[in-house]
Amino acid sequence: MNLETNLLGTPDTRPETWGTQGSLIWPLHFDAPSGTRVRVLRVYGDFIIWPRGKVPEGTYAGTLFSLHTSDPQAPSSFALMSLMAENCFLYLQMATGGKPERAPFDFNVQDGGLLSPDNTLYAKVAVWLNDTGLAIHMEPTWVTVFQLEDSAGNMSQRVTP
Repeated sequence: MNLETNLLGTPDTRPETWGTQGSLIWPLHFDAPSGTRVRVLRVYGDFIIWPRGKVPEGTYAGTLFSLHTSDPQAPSSFALMSLMAENCFLYLQMATGGKPERAPFDFNVQDGGLLSPDNTLYAKVAVWLNDTGLAIHMEPTWVTVFQLEDSAGNMSQRVTP
């Protein structure tokens, strides 16, 4: 999978923040056979970023890439802590002051990778504290190893690209 976007964001008015912030979510639907669910077992690849132009001295932008088993914008049902997201199994952060940056990753996800019944994986990128005045190019690229399971959680097929 290879996705890309350029995010500048909008002015961030939250307390103790500055610059701009914004995000983009890609819903990635698996066309699994009826009666099966997708369980992500492993994801590996990299996340690269760079500013779209020359960054003024002393300015920076933070970025993130995450993968979720259900819509990250949906209200959380995690009862133990209000700010936790129970549906996120990959979360990478990087910052840039002008240079391209790369974060390679390789995660075994097995315990937390069961997708919601709609079999949609959600990829999210975000920019924050961006005082560069420039959009940040973000490009997550990865391979997904997964299996199909029946309603009892029994594997019916393992898929390794």
